[in-house]
Amino acid sequence: MSEVFTLLWNRDANAFHVEPLERACANGMRLFHSNVESGCRLLFTGTRDECLAKADELRPVREERDVVRRLYSPDQNGA
Repeated sequence: MSEVFTLLWNRDANAFHVEPLERACANGMRLFHSNVESGCRLLFTGTRDECLAKADELRPVREERDVVRRLYSPDQNGA
């Protein structure tokens, strides 16, 4: 059986990350016990290739969010 992977999205960095499900769960539990907020959201589980394909499918949304973020960034507006 192939290892199960996760596709994670970090909202703050607006970036995708793929890692084994076991590591994602261990990190989530560590953050829970430390009472630490995380910007990462689990989006999808599957094989590594399936997670990479899903990231490719979602990349246009992520890129659009980057454009909007830059448009409304205080650095861009002189605020």
